[in-house]
Amino acid sequence: MGKPLNMNPEDYVRSVLEAQQKQIEELQAQLAGQSDITLSYTFSANTAEPPGSNQVRINGATLAATTKIWADRLTTDGIDATNAILTFHPGDRAYVQDKNDASCFARYDLTAAPIAKSGYLELPVVLFEAGVALNGGQPAILALLHRE
Repeated sequence: MGKPLNMNPEDYVRSVLEAQQKQIEELQAQLAGQSDITLSYTFSANTAEPPGSNQVRINGATLAATTKIWADRLTTDGIDATNAILTFHPGDRAYVQDKNDASCFARYDLTAAPIAKSGYLELPVVLFEAGVALNGGQPAILALLHRE
């Protein structure tokens, strides 16, 4: 989003901050009801931690070999997802999918609570179901689903 030519810098910064605050409030409203969440990231094929800026990664060379998902605390939308991710528990489900190709996905069950690390989060997981392998550098979603 570029600054409109007729807007002074202070108003522009204020409008950007208000938009980000609205996104944060929407995410907090989802959390208040213990809702499922969907977060936007870029998928990285690198299997080492930590994830790069706005990235989600898995530690397995294959989807089936994965035991950890790493997500940067900041999504591609600029939302700090730390508190949202930390509301999930063992048995809840994590879903990673290429945004543009629904055949590239993996569903995992959380085996332990997510762990806040320095600038990112670690989700211990076990594979539930997988499609085609995800491609690095592609827009992706990380969806977290509360299971009763």
